[in-house]
Amino acid sequence: MAEQPKPSLYQRFKARINATYRRHHTSLLMGVLLFTFMFIFLSRQMFVTVPAGHGGVMWWRFFEGTVTNWHFHEGTKMIPPWDEVTLYDLRLQSVPFDVLALVSDGLVITVEVAVQFRVEPSTIGFLHQDVGPDYLQTLIIPQISSQIRNTVASVSAEAFYSQGRDLLQEAIEKASEDSLGLFGDGHGNDPSYIKLEQVLIRRVDLPDDVRTA
Repeated sequence: MAEQPKPSLYQRFKARINATYRRHHTSLLMGVLLFTFMFIFLSRQMFVTVPAGHGGVMWWRFFEGTVTNWHFHEGTKMIPPWDEVTLYDLRLQSVPFDVLALVSDGLVITVEVAVQFRVEPSTIGFLHQDVGPDYLQTLIIPQISSQIRNTVASVSAEAFYSQGRDLLQEAIEKASEDSLGLFGDGHGNDPSYIKLEQVLIRRVDLPDDVRTA
C-alpha cells in the first residue's frame, strides 16, 4: 500500500484555519456584526462635513480642549468619536434688528439697522473659546446697539425729523470706523474676532407727536 504524501505547509495551515473557524464561527460572526453596528453608530461622531464657506473648530476631550491655532476647512473630516467640531459661517452675513434709543430731548425713537460682518477665520478658535456660537446675541448686537444709543443721545428728535436717517447713518459710519476692533483682541493673533463691514440704517421711527408737529 502506497504511503500517503504528507500535506504541505499551506494545506496544514488551511486545515487549521478551517478547524478554528468551525469551532468559533458563531463568535466570529457576532464580532463582525458588533463591529459593523458600532461603526455605523459612531460614524455620525467620526465623520464631520464642513460646508462651503464655513470653518470648523476642533475640541479635544483628552488633550488641550479647544484648538486655537488651526481650524478645519471645507470638506469631510474624520475625528475620534469622543471629540467635537463646531461649525462657524465665514461668509459675509447681514443681520437686521431694531434698537430703541433716547434722543437728546428725552424722546424714544426706534432705529432699524442691518449689520454686515464676517467672522475672522484666523481667530474662530478664540471666538469659540471666549464667546461661543451665540456671538451674535452676546457680542455684535449689544455692541452695535450701545454704539447707536450713544450716537443718538446727542441728536434731537427735530434733527432726525428734518434730516432723516442720513444724519444717523453718517454718525454711525464714523463711529464704526473708530471701533472696527471692538469685537475682541483675538489674543494678539488678529485685531478682532469679527470684521465689521458696514452698519446700515434702514429706517428711523419717530414718536407720533414729532411726526405730526
